[in-house]
Amino acid sequence: MKTYISRYCVFMGVLLILLCTGKVSSAYAVETALETETMAEHIKKMYEAENADKEEYRDYENVFALENQAASRDGDRLTEYLEVHTEGALYRCYAGHYISPENNLIILLSCEEPACLEVLEIIGFETEIEIKIGDYGSYFKTMALLKEINSRISRINIAVLKGEGTEAEIELMKYYPCTHYNHLTNSIWISVVTEDAETENHAISLFKKLVGNYSEIMFGTCKKQEVTASDCATVRPGRGFACNGYSFSTGYRAKYTENGTVYNGIVTAAHHNAAQETAYYYDSGNLVTIGKVTKVVYNNPVDAAFIRFNSNITYNQYIQYSSITGSTAQTHYLNGTTYSPAVGNTLYKSGGSTYRTSETISSVSSASYTSGIYFTDMIAVPGAIAGGGDSGGIAYRLVSGNSAGILGIVKAISNDVTLFIKASNINSILGLTSY
Repeated sequence: MKTYISRYCVFMGVLLILLCTGKVSSAYAVETALETETMAEHIKKMYEAENADKEEYRDYENVFALENQAASRDGDRLTEYLEVHTEGALYRCYAGHYISPENNLIILLSCEEPACLEVLEIIGFETEIEIKIGDYGSYFKTMALLKEINSRISRINIAVLKGEGTEAEIELMKYYPCTHYNHLTNSIWISVVTEDAETENHAISLFKKLVGNYSEIMFGTCKKQEVTASDCATVRPGRGFACNGYSFSTGYRAKYTENGTVYNGIVTAAHHNAAQETAYYYDSGNLVTIGKVTKVVYNNPVDAAFIRFNSNITYNQYIQYSSITGSTAQTHYLNGTTYSPAVGNTLYKSGGSTYRTSETISSVSSASYTSGIYFTDMIAVPGAIAGGGDSGGIAYRLVSGNSAGILGIVKAISNDVTLFIKASNINSILGLTSY
């Protein structure tokens, strides 16, 4: 293992508010000021990929995944170590990690302590690693803050959707506040769409009043006319969205045939959903409509709904790892195949609230009494590895490298156990084929 250490001065705060749409020009300009030219070019490349058409985007992601599997495994190894060792210098100084354009693992540290290097040597890595030391803050504090902000925005949004929002809350949602986690600097962006300086100041004031007045905030500006719907019409497994006044997460892609026509869409949870309800999310100033719920089954052993894609929706198989916008730093991707779960397997879950978590499967025939219905034949893992808003999120296991096989979707937490509905039962009862 070779280790390279570099030091950078970055903005100390963990929260960066951009009054913009997240387009390439704006993000590139901001990041050039914060990081080196190499990192800025990497960001530019990623944002260009985000805004490209479906085939170009998938080609880029597929090549990137093939080239960095070893570095991704190193990242997973580091993450798994920190999940267990929650004390000590490395946990305290850790500010995140990502994979560079050269396919090396970059580890961010907010302090320079010999004990951190000693622990990294003990962990051991397959690839060369580079350590960046700077004022990045704590990764775990950033994640806690991100979760808090997402929760507050979600509560306001749900209140508005139900017709229970205050005038100020209704007005705030017109600016489409949306969070973005930047793993290159361990910072959170919040984009808010504005038209001029007056509305910009008003949006800032509303955000501080209703969501939070954080001392670390930095502001930038973009204009409403820069928003284009094509930038935001992407759905990936584990992405948060709203439907029928509630927050859900996306599961896996599926399809069915009706009267000779093939319909494509995404699977999610059924509870609180209803047929013909519209599923949507806010992204970079856009209200993106995913589609309508066309199938709903809430009866043993299935709690699942199918959302038929609108024609402008692009599906991306790379699973959300962190942040509401769907960062794919870990490059796990669904291969479209449904697998049978087994006790002892590691189950990964991704959802729009708690993002990616994992645990060992303890049961594949669990049962629970929920809302008057006795559900059986569910997957169970110990502990609460999901939260509110994760319902319907993807559950999967790695089958080869970063290729992920579908196991099911998030159902609920019961008696300190997280339950999942099996994809095999969903497909059979709803008449779906995963792909």
